[in-house]
Amino acid sequence: FQTCIEAFGAMDILVNNAGILRDRTLYKMEENEWDGVIDVHLKGHYNCSRPFVRYIKDSNRLDCRIINMSSVSGLYGNFGQTNYGAAKAGIAGFSRSLALEVAKYKCTVNIISPGAATRMTLDLIEAVGGKYDENDWTQGPEQIAPVVTWLCSEAADNVTSQIIHSEAGILGIMQQPAVIKSFTTENLWTIEQLDKLMPELIEAKKHHDNEVSEKGVPKKV
Repeated sequence: FQTCIEAFGAMDILVNNAGILRDRTLYKMEENEWDGVIDVHLKGHYNCSRPFVRYIKDSNRLDCRIINMSSVSGLYGNFGQTNYGAAKAGIAGFSRSLALEVAKYKCTVNIISPGAATRMTLDLIEAVGGKYDENDWTQGPEQIAPVVTWLCSEAADNVTSQIIHSEAGILGIMQQPAVIKSFTTENLWTIEQLDKLMPELIEAKKHHDNEVSEKGVPKKV
């Protein structure tokens, strides 16, 4: 961090992008495989963000940007990736909380949910019979770069705590956790009440998910 300050004189943008994979079902996963992924992804975001946030506060640096990398594996879930999914979901929660902490310095914190082939994922693509074409921009990380650039621009001054999805040439914004339907009572819930109300809540969630899926279908531009 200090090397960056000495080289450029100041620091305005942090992009947390380090990652590893140690895919295995939880039944077969060793503790070091869990710890390694959590350390690189989730703690890695902490390790880089903490000195940057201290720099922002101590120097009263305004209008900075923090871009963090989550994943659909953490936001949706993916077989064989409990470690990776936990780390990536944690990064989303980390980012939302951090956005609140640095808002008074006009610093934005946004999350990208990328889908792109890198050295980290090439083996996985080949394992399922896929093939990576380095000339196809919809497969590579170059599709993520313009999104990062825009989030760091003046046009994104008031955009914070958002999850932007970029994958296979698709650009989208993801919904945040929110209560879809709820009930209240004056007394402690009974099992009989839950037997009646829980199916209504689950059905409301299914209906909501269907609506969101329909609205999320990409539109050609």
